[in-house]
Amino acid sequence: MSKKTAKVKAQLNRVDALNILRDAIGNDTDAVKALDVFTRVNTKTANTRGFKADHVLVRTAKTPQKDYIANRVEMADGMTVADAMKTVPNGHHGAYRYVDINYDIKCGYLQDPRS
Repeated sequence: MSKKTAKVKAQLNRVDALNILRDAIGNDTDAVKALDVFTRVNTKTANTRGFKADHVLVRTAKTPQKDYIANRVEMADGMTVADAMKTVPNGHHGAYRYVDINYDIKCGYLQDPRS
């Protein structure tokens, strides 16, 4: 067996590693959310939509009609993108995602930190 083959066999692929961690976590919802955020933030293939972890999210004067959007925009105001993705809940998906940040910017609830 070549060194390369041995190395590949010795490594867990990402999916297997995530499944092992999820099994070990069990029903701890906070740990599952933390694992999901960690995976999303640290995955090289994640679509960041041009956001950087240190971009600061700033609210505008426009107020969302839906309560869960209003709550997440209020909570995200003044946070960095990385902090918001770790701590801001999103009513439908559990955690704040890049797509949610982009939506809030397009709707005029947050200023675009990329410009």
